[in-house]
Amino acid sequence: AADLIESTKKLAGRIALTCKRGPGQCEVGAKGRTALAHALLALAKASQLHLSTIEFTAQWVTDTEEHRQVRFSARCGEPWSKFKERLRRSSGKKSELLVVTPTSDVQNLAR
Repeated sequence: AADLIESTKKLAGRIALTCKRGPGQCEVGAKGRTALAHALLALAKASQLHLSTIEFTAQWVTDTEEHRQVRFSARCGEPWSKFKERLRRSSGKKSELLVVTPTSDVQNLAR
């Protein structure tokens, strides 16, 4: 379990660095429920490290051996202060956002 936590932290750091200093977009693949849950957790931790939101899309992809995985394409979003202000203004309205934090229940997010 400790190795999994450490690898999630490392992935979060790589995502944050790639989004902030790299090409601006980072791709992360995940095969299986556990990998998917930890990829989502790493995306959430990356936004904490980066001090801004991380916006991402997810899609199913199939590799050359016909194995399916979820591929996340992530990029830097708006600063948390702007995001929180926009969320406050839209409270009571139907939100299209799924807010994920490092304390989110990753097993429920993976479903």
